[in-house]
Amino acid sequence: MARYIDPRELAPPLPADPETELLSSVNKILRGYPPQKQYSRHEFHGLYSGPTSIALLFLKLSQAKPGFSVAGKTAKEWCYDYLEHKVPEAHVTPYR
Repeated sequence: MARYIDPRELAPPLPADPETELLSSVNKILRGYPPQKQYSRHEFHGLYSGPTSIALLFLKLSQAKPGFSVAGKTAKEWCYDYLEHKVPEAHVTPYR
């Protein structure tokens, strides 16, 4: 009996086709969180969550794969769609 766990046995299998996996993941994002013309201020969570992060994903995707398109738009067009929204007013409490 082995005294250790081989990490290769625990690793999930690699996808058969990375392009298919990428397309599937992007479609899932577009269906679950489509671009909107207006967001509430509660939907902005910085660079790692919300419409800004999805725009960044599509920007990076357009740089890494210039010919990539999904649902009839290029990655750069999707980036612009996520950035074209009304920005909610920020409620700032002055520091005293």
